[in-house]
Amino acid sequence: MLLSRFKLRVTLSTAFVVLGIPFFIAFILYSYFYNFNIYTDNAKSLIQRHHRQVETEISKQLDAISDSLSYLKLQIVEDTSLVSSEKMNNVLRLHLTNNPELVSIFIASNAGNFRQVQRLNPNSIVAGRVAPKNATFNIWSFEKNKAGDSFSRFDFFDATYKKIDSFTIKDDYDPRTRPFYKLALADLAKDPSGNFTQIDPPYLSRSTNAPTLTLATPIAINGEMIGMVGESFELSTLTKFLQSIQVSKDSQTYVLDEKGDILISGVGIGDYKVTNGNLELININDRRGSPLEFVGQEKERMGNQVVEFKYGEHDTKYLALLNPFEKQRANRKWDLLTIAPQNDFLVALNKVNLNLMLFSLLAVALMVLVGFKLSKILSQPIETLTTDIKQLLDFNAAHKFVEVKSNLYEIQVLSDAIRKLKSTIDAFTSYVPRDLVNDLLRSGKPIEIGGESRYLTILFSDLENFSGLSEQTPARELLTRVSAYLKLFTYAIKEESGTVDKFIGDSVMAFWGAPLPDHDHAFHACKAALKGQKRMDELNDLLVSEGKPKLRARIGIHTDAVLVGNIGSTERLSYTVMGDGVNVAARLEGVNKDYGTQICVSHSVYKETGEKLWVRPIDQITVKGRKGEIIIYELIGTRDEDPETAPSKTQIELCQDTQRAFGYYVSGNYTKASEEYSIIADQYQDQVAKIMADVCNKKLGSQSNPKVIAYDV
Repeated sequence: MLLSRFKLRVTLSTAFVVLGIPFFIAFILYSYFYNFNIYTDNAKSLIQRHHRQVETEISKQLDAISDSLSYLKLQIVEDTSLVSSEKMNNVLRLHLTNNPELVSIFIASNAGNFRQVQRLNPNSIVAGRVAPKNATFNIWSFEKNKAGDSFSRFDFFDATYKKIDSFTIKDDYDPRTRPFYKLALADLAKDPSGNFTQIDPPYLSRSTNAPTLTLATPIAINGEMIGMVGESFELSTLTKFLQSIQVSKDSQTYVLDEKGDILISGVGIGDYKVTNGNLELININDRRGSPLEFVGQEKERMGNQVVEFKYGEHDTKYLALLNPFEKQRANRKWDLLTIAPQNDFLVALNKVNLNLMLFSLLAVALMVLVGFKLSKILSQPIETLTTDIKQLLDFNAAHKFVEVKSNLYEIQVLSDAIRKLKSTIDAFTSYVPRDLVNDLLRSGKPIEIGGESRYLTILFSDLENFSGLSEQTPARELLTRVSAYLKLFTYAIKEESGTVDKFIGDSVMAFWGAPLPDHDHAFHACKAALKGQKRMDELNDLLVSEGKPKLRARIGIHTDAVLVGNIGSTERLSYTVMGDGVNVAARLEGVNKDYGTQICVSHSVYKETGEKLWVRPIDQITVKGRKGEIIIYELIGTRDEDPETAPSKTQIELCQDTQRAFGYYVSGNYTKASEEYSIIADQYQDQVAKIMADVCNKKLGSQSNPKVIAYDV
C-alpha cells in the first residue's frame, strides 16, 4: 500500500515536471545568453573609458611638471648666470613647496655644477648620514673652488626654511657624466630647439629607498646646451592613483614602457626588484603564472581592442585592453594595459540569473506540490501513525506522539488504538523493568516462565523504626513521606542502571546485572546506595524545617550467583531474583541495626569493587542459614571523585584507622585491637568502634576458651 501510494505521488509530480521543466530551461538559457552579451559589451566600454580617464589624469600630472620645467628654463635663459647661482635655491624650493607630489628639483650646468632641493622624510639618508630630526628640506650644492677642488655641501632647513644644519664633503661628482645628462645631450642632437621634456629611466632614490621617476629638459642657447633642469616624483604617486580608480574589483592596470617593462602598477607590489642598490623593472613576459603572460605573448595581435581570453588551471575568463598613450613624450613611448576578470562585470547578471532560476524552481516546486497535495491528504495521517507505531516498538520514550484526528473512520479507530496501546505500555513499565519490556517489544515473543543463574548484586533498603513511625503518623502523611523516600531511592537506582524489583512496605529491593549485563554491577549498586543516603539527608533537612522527625534508611548490599527471570504462574509473573544471595543481602540490611551503621556490604562486594570504594571493615559474622563467617564492611564513599558520593577527609581517616584496628582484631591480638578501637571511639565518637572494643574485651575475657566468638544475625 505504501509502495503504490508512493508511486501515485511520483506519477502526479512527474507529469507536471515533464511538462514544465523544458519550457523553463529554454527560457532561462535564452535570458542568460542575451543578458550575458549585453553585460560583456558594457564591460568592454567601461574598460575603454577607464583607459581614457587614466591617460588623461597621468598626462595632466606630467604636463604640470613639464610646465614647471619650462618656466624654470625660461628664467635661466633670460639670466644664464642662474645656472650656477645660489639665487636659484629659493626658486627651486618654492617650486617644490607648490608641487607636493614632487620629491626633488635639480639644475645641472655644462660647467659641472649641480644644485638640488630635496624634500625630506623622517630618517631620510643624505650622503650616507641620517638627516636632522626636524629637517624638511635639503639643498645639495656641488661646485669647484678656484683651486680646482670639488666638493658637495648639504644644507638642511626646517618647515619655516630656517637653516638647522650643514656639512661639506669632498666629492668628485660630475653631473655631465651621469646618464640623465648624456641622455639630454643625445635628445638635443635630435631636436636642437630643446623644446621637449625627457623622461629618465626609473631609479631607486638613495635617500627614500623608493622607486622614483625624473622629468627633465635641456637649457639650450643657439643649439648649445648650457645645462638642464629636472623634477622628480615617486612612482607610488601614480600607483595610488591607479588603485583608486580600478575599473572593477579585481582589475589590474599597468603602464608599460616600449620594451614591455612594467613602469607603473595598479597592484603596487612585486613589479620591480632591487639589485646592488639599482632598480630593475620586470617585463610582462617574465610574469609567469599571471594573465600578464598571455598579454606578453599576444601583445602584437591585440590591436587596441578589448580581447577575451582564458587563463589559469581553471580557465578563468579575462578581458584585456592594450593601447599606446595618445600623447607620447619625446624619448618615451608608453602603453596602457588593463586586465580584469570577466566575472567582475557579471555580478549583477549573476544576481539576475539567480533570481530567475529561483523563480523557475519555485514555479516547478509549486507544480510538484499540487501533484502531491491530493495524495498527502490521505497519506499524512497514516504516515504519522506508522511513525508512532515504529517508535513504540523501538521503545523511544523521547518521541512525542501526536494525536491524529481524521474524518475517515478506519484512520480514527487506528489512532485511538495506538494511543491506548502507548498508555498501556507506559503503565506496564511501572510494574515491570523497562529493559525487559523493551526486549519483549523487540523480540515479539510471548513471556515464558523461566530464569537463569547470573552473578548479580542485590540491594535491600529499609526505614529504621518504621513501625513506631506508622503508629504516630496519620496515614496520608505517612504515605507522602514514605513515597518521597521511595522516589529518591528509585531515581538513584535508575541513575546507576539498576532494576527496582519490588517495594515491600517501606523496603526497597533492587538488583544490578539483569536484564541487561553490567560488568560493574557491584560498584553501581554501592554508588546508588550512597546517592540515596545523600539525598535522604536533603529530605531530612526539609522534614526538620517542617517540624517532622527524620527518616533513617538502612541498606544491605551483597554480590552472589542467584536465579533471575520470570517467576510465578501463567496467570501472574514477576521478573525477580531468588536464591541464598538475596537472603544474605536482606540479612546485611538488618546488621546495620546491631552496629549503628547505614550501609553494610559483604566481602563479596568488596572483592568485586573494593578498589573503587572507601569502606571500613566492621566484623566477621555468621549469617543465619550459612556455614562459615563472612567479613562485613561499612560503605563510606567512592574514589571516582564524584562530589555527591565522595567521603570527607575525616571519613577517610576513620576508614584507615579502623582498617588498622581490624587488622589486630582478625590476627587475634585483641588487646591491641581493643586499644585501637577505644581510641577511634573517643576520637570520632564512633558507635562501631565502641561495639568492637567491647567485643575485643569479651574475647580477652574468654581467652581460656579457644572457640572463636561469632555473632549470629
